[in-house]
Amino acid sequence: MVHLSVALLLDDLRPLLFGKRQNVSFSGVDMSVRINFERVGKGLVSVSSRGVPVGRARVEDLARMFLRAAEKLAGQGLSSLPEGDGVRIDYSTAVRKFRAAGA
Repeated sequence: MVHLSVALLLDDLRPLLFGKRQNVSFSGVDMSVRINFERVGKGLVSVSSRGVPVGRARVEDLARMFLRAAEKLAGQGLSSLPEGDGVRIDYSTAVRKFRAAGA
């Protein structure tokens, strides 16, 4: 389930980090936690959960951190999924689109 959640997170964050979207509320597959991301200033994103602020980060730093973590996760377990597996395809596509949006 974690691969599905990460793919969804990257797809949800892409318009916030690289587009004009102002906020994203994310709850992954089979997760009880909701994480909120909101643009709060020029180049800044605020992160909160259940109304409690978690922190702020620059868009560039947040994007780089998510991409690095997604690529690391892919290297640690994605290859164990069959080549044509839907989760593997969705995950790889989400990482590729996220990387391309930040280029």
